[in-house]
Amino acid sequence: MGEWGKAAVLWIVLLVWVGLLLEGIVYAESREDLSVKHALLAGIGLAAAGSSIAFGWLLSRNRKKR
Repeated sequence: MGEWGKAAVLWIVLLVWVGLLLEGIVYAESREDLSVKHALLAGIGLAAAGSSIAFGWLLSRNRKKR
């Protein structure tokens, strides 16, 4: 699997992770549990940061190859 294939797999995993976190937020909203909601929002932030770091890493590796 090439570099772009690895990036695509990582991107899909992160999207699934964010989807699960959003579903958890909806569940926490229905139960009015703010501590769970805030923890899930923090998880979404971590997923966004992880995807940004992974994408930047991929771009820097492709730049070095040229």
